[in-house]
Amino acid sequence: MKKTILTLIISLLLFAPVYADSMQKVRVIKFDKSSNDLIIEQNSGERLLIQHNRVCNSMSTEWPINLIWKNDELTQLKIAYNEICDVYNWGPYSDTVKIYSRTRNTNPLIKEHIAELEWNNKIYEIDYGDGCEDLRNVVGKNAYIYTPKEGSLNNATLYLPSNRGQCKLNSTEFVEELEVPESVQSSPITNLQFKAENNESFFVWDEDTSDKKWIFLIAYSKYKLDPDDYHYRQMPNLRFAVKNSYTAKRLVNNQKYYFYLSARDHLGNIAPWQEVEVTPILTRNVLENNIESEEFEVEIAEETDDYYLLSWPDKSENSKRYMINFYINGKRKFMKIIPGDQHTYKIEKLPENEGVGYRFTVRSIATSPYGARYSDGIYWK
Repeated sequence: MKKTILTLIISLLLFAPVYADSMQKVRVIKFDKSSNDLIIEQNSGERLLIQHNRVCNSMSTEWPINLIWKNDELTQLKIAYNEICDVYNWGPYSDTVKIYSRTRNTNPLIKEHIAELEWNNKIYEIDYGDGCEDLRNVVGKNAYIYTPKEGSLNNATLYLPSNRGQCKLNSTEFVEELEVPESVQSSPITNLQFKAENNESFFVWDEDTSDKKWIFLIAYSKYKLDPDDYHYRQMPNLRFAVKNSYTAKRLVNNQKYYFYLSARDHLGNIAPWQEVEVTPILTRNVLENNIESEEFEVEIAEETDDYYLLSWPDKSENSKRYMINFYINGKRKFMKIIPGDQHTYKIEKLPENEGVGYRFTVRSIATSPYGARYSDGIYWK
């Protein structure tokens, strides 16, 4: 009993600083794990760029995260109760730009301050202030912009990726408009139709009769998105197809989804995205996945010097067995089948189980062919 109380006190002391002043739940818009840059949206609709420690890397556009504020300053991110990281820089965000080129100074005594950036298919020459000295190392890469006045770069703030710098734009001048490739002016996906039922959604469109080679892109989310916010590879749940049809599986009946379809040509050009709102319905007796309607969450019930104790809700009434998987550093350590009346599992802190990232997943095996199934997982370091 004394050991349990002592463990509880230590846990409270460790996590007390997390709740410094306030915690705010926000929606993840997009993130870049290579640069540790994150875009979030607040309830007010305002978006922020957050440049953070690399410890936070399991965020998703499908569930919210928490911002931790102290004295009106954003200090940390909380992705999960055991995944918290420091914020290095943050500020209001409007759009993504590309650093097109920079003008080199012939006089070494004068700081470089002229560059060109690409924004909305237009090239602008910018005169940037102190704080963006590292711009020379991000030419050809994406950066971030905040524009106080929509559609104008006047008085804008430029953020370099990976927390490499931040500066005001002293002046901007339009240079030229880029030519939009013909292949991205219209989409080869025409007469798009779909049928959504029984945990699936089938899409079909007219076959393209041109000589062009297309790869079709299909993405979806539970939330409405603006595809212009993303590079196509950042779109959630992205899948590819080479024919004029696609079936999305393992959807939840009566759950609204937003599907986005586009195509990529052999040069890498992306056609305009098309949005389709889909809600699968049950039309026949099929195996229903009820994890959305019933609470089922894996959590760390206890941690000692010797083990982690994982637990999940008792679903023995509907589950005859569970399939569990344990991963270390992204590689599966083991897969086991355990009885349905067991809803805890102990991970020993052994030398062979040492690593920097752990993931534990549970998936139930139903007692009847049409019974409820449950699944969840947890990640910790």
